Amino acid sequence: MGEGAGTDIDQDDRFEIDGLEFVPSWYRPSQPGSLTLLKGIHMVARYERLLAPFDRPRMVELGISQGGSVALLALLARPERFVAVELSPDPVVPLLDALRDHHLADAVKPYFGVDQADRDRLTRIVADEFGDDPLDLVVDDASHRYDETVASFEVLFPRLRPGGVYVIEDWTGQDQVADHAVATLTDPGSPRHAEANEELRRHLEAALADPTSPLHHQARAAIDQAVGQGGPPAGDAPVHGGRPPVSRIALELALARAVPGDALTEVRLDENWVEVTRGPAALDPATFRLADLCPDHYGLLTAFPPPPA
Repeated sequence: MGEGAGTDIDQDDRFEIDGLEFVPSWYRPSQPGSLTLLKGIHMVARYERLLAPFDRPRMVELGISQGGSVALLALLARPERFVAVELSPDPVVPLLDALRDHHLADAVKPYFGVDQADRDRLTRIVADEFGDDPLDLVVDDASHRYDETVASFEVLFPRLRPGGVYVIEDWTGQDQVADHAVATLTDPGSPRHAEANEELRRHLEAALADPTSPLHHQARAAIDQAVGQGGPPAGDAPVHGGRPPVSRIALELALARAVPGDALTEVRLDENWVEVTRGPAALDPATFRLADLCPDHYGLLTAFPPPPA
């Protein structure tokens, strides 16, 4: 199931830029001269519009995967300096070859085996590659998980220049997956209705039978709520397991625009991404925290308290 930038991925939509082939695909590995792009072809024009205001930008992308996105952005932007990081330690050789063959290897530096939530490592990489020069653009297309997304946002957003842009892709992904799962479980007409409910029953029974399972309390709470006995006892883990979806960051950024402040000047979102424009405020990368920008006076975020600093 695709969502946002990953909607309508089709290998038949392959295209070329400067002789390098790009193939939109979920599963196909990149090949020499032919890189896999984990985005629908509609995102090419979208990135062209995003990059149009920047002249040889300083850029960071979180998430390399098969390398198609890094090469695409590099060819479209012709950046002054472009750093990309990837959790997997395995270099994407077709990407490295493409950067060399298209004379981009000096400007584009991929780092493999880097967790986007590793604040210290990410800070060192940015300092080594950019020095004191501010960033123009950051694209987060990495884990799509809340804690990791916030960690890298707090490291990189303060390093944007005023007017610089921070993009978080596929912020709706977990919500769409949850919506699909609920529809499958509750709609008897769904093709996987019986199978999905049987899988859920097996997982619940296994969690209930094992008090040491991290899902034990959640399973107990779900059963109690289903039979009308209320939520989990005091001190038990909540049904959601305490881990918010990445869409929480969109709510936090919206709240940050609802109160006075000039850390950010614009927040735009749609099904593809959240786009945040950096404001003129002086932000200390060592102490900047997203939660400080968005006082939750009405308890809109209380279902998912933020993790400890």
